[in-house]
Amino acid sequence: MNRNYGAYANYTPEELRYYENSHAGKAMSNNGVYKRFVVWLFKLRPTMEDFNFSIKEIETYEAKTEIIALRGTKPTNTFKKWLFDRYQTKITSFIELGSYEEKDVGKGLNDNSPNNNNINVDQMKKIISALVLLLTVSYGLSLAATGVSIPGCGESAP
Repeated sequence: MNRNYGAYANYTPEELRYYENSHAGKAMSNNGVYKRFVVWLFKLRPTMEDFNFSIKEIETYEAKTEIIALRGTKPTNTFKKWLFDRYQTKITSFIELGSYEEKDVGKGLNDNSPNNNNINVDQMKKIISALVLLLTVSYGLSLAATGVSIPGCGESAP
């Protein structure tokens, strides 16, 4: 590996900035990059493709959680969990129905203020029971897809 790392130019300013911030030494030397930066980048890019993340997402994660996202070039377990959860829809998203207009005042609200975003207990019960039904059906379908049989749910009659 006797290459001219100082002439390497296939890196982004974000990658260089992150490396300079996360490593004690500088990443530049006489208008060229250090060998360690280039080697780190060569190891990091396949990891970024495998886990589908960018430098901007690393910086966002570290700013929000104040936890280091990478150990060397490998993502930490908490960062992996954050990556998995970033596109998942939270159950609470279904409960938040958005803002109401003045014409909707009194239709499912606890009080008559036009800026109230609360939903009444009946609506909450309907939403929760719909979610429970959805989760139960999806769990049963996932079991069926894996070939697990549930007692009493066979296709043949006893």
